[in-house]
Amino acid sequence: KILEDHATSNSDQPFFIYLAHQSTHGPIDPPYKYSHMYANIQDKARRKFFGAVTAMDEKIGYMVESIKEQGFYDNTIIIFLSDNGALQLEGGNNWPLRGWKRKIYEGGIRTPGFIHSPLLNVTGVISNRFTHVTDWLPTLYHLAGATEQELAAEGFSGVNLWDTIMNPDLPDARSEIVLNLDDVEGVTIGAIR
Repeated sequence: KILEDHATSNSDQPFFIYLAHQSTHGPIDPPYKYSHMYANIQDKARRKFFGAVTAMDEKIGYMVESIKEQGFYDNTIIIFLSDNGALQLEGGNNWPLRGWKRKIYEGGIRTPGFIHSPLLNVTGVISNRFTHVTDWLPTLYHLAGATEQELAAEGFSGVNLWDTIMNPDLPDARSEIVLNLDDVEGVTIGAIR
């Protein structure tokens, strides 16, 4: 409906849609039709997790199809990401990485993600770049037309990734990531990678 309205009244204006799926966050309880697609999986939590992922995948597919139907696809950038590693008690699996959600081991902080767009210069690239979720806001601002001076004035914690996305030969846009900061009895402790 949002895309239809935009196509009718503002088709010459850019749009931003943030679609946050909670389907793979606990408690995981996918609709019956999805959880029963994987009857061959013995572990109930894992079966439900697979069902939730399938439901999410289908809904994202509907969104992409709608973007195409409204004629926006050729000028659209789709970014898919997660905020943390999977929670094993809810059927997630971070193997071969150690750790899970709420832990600062790789299994808790490294997540899958992708960018899809006809606007990309290079496709089919697997990247192990040093990025952080905070990098998406300045990157999206840049894509919306913000200048480097405007980005700097905002004082973002993240960095604009667009140049490194468009040119995989460039060095990483950042050199470190703060993974965790806690204030314990007046002493700040944390982890930096």
